[in-house]
Amino acid sequence: MLPLFAVAGIIVGYLTKGSLKNITSHDLRWYWLPIAALAMEAAGRWLCPAFISREPWFGILTGASYGLVLAFIIINIRVIWFAIPAFLGTLSNFAVIAANDFYMPVAKTIAAQIPFSRYVIYRFIDEDTIWPWLGDIISWPWPHGLASIGDLFIGLAAIGLIVHLMHKNNVKK
Repeated sequence: MLPLFAVAGIIVGYLTKGSLKNITSHDLRWYWLPIAALAMEAAGRWLCPAFISREPWFGILTGASYGLVLAFIIINIRVIWFAIPAFLGTLSNFAVIAANDFYMPVAKTIAAQIPFSRYVIYRFIDEDTIWPWLGDIISWPWPHGLASIGDLFIGLAAIGLIVHLMHKNNVKK
């Protein structure tokens, strides 16, 4: 889903007289934090494949990963069109995952769209699910077919960030 929002951000950036050449001269601080968070999440999935029972450290790793993302958002709060939706999306995704034993609740009706390797991070929504409306309940056509309300906020944040980075007045001096 994020690649689609990135393309939308580039289109909006161009429509608002931005340029991709400005992206390399960004004014973001600590931009490596979300990269480290993605690496942590990937490591957790690699270390905890679907056929092995989840280890207690999986929740710690997930919490640390989300903590890095939230730190990046707070550090770059001045990029308001990015920070507000990113904060709402990240917080809602983390809240629902943490509340459900570090599994993302997923609607059974769209669960067939989950690649097998991702089962380790999902749990079907049932009567015991906390905040099911924050889980992956939205069917999305591509790339992996699932989205949550938090994912949509994060997508809007991606658009806002790309548009911000494409404008000269946001270039580091």
